[in-house]
Amino acid sequence: MPDSRGRLSETEKTEIATKIYAVWTGSAKNCQICGSNKWFVADHVVELPIINEGTRGFGGGAYPSVLLISDPCGFTLSFNAVSLGVIKKHGG
Repeated sequence: MPDSRGRLSETEKTEIATKIYAVWTGSAKNCQICGSNKWFVADHVVELPIINEGTRGFGGGAYPSVLLISDPCGFTLSFNAVSLGVIKKHGG
């Protein structure tokens, strides 16, 4: 579980990477941009905002996510933090 600022510990990042690699079976783990197979988990849990029609800007909630980033090019894959068990599902 990330700290109050959304920061993940090194242990949590290792556990997240292990979970991602365990389910990543459909293709090679090479970056589709640079071809590297070196990835790292970002330091923070982030949110992908939901946009509601009729509202100004954002504000319709968000999907908590963890990011897997290619080293060296920075191409980023987003994984749902609830599905990975990093964040607990609210309301059910």
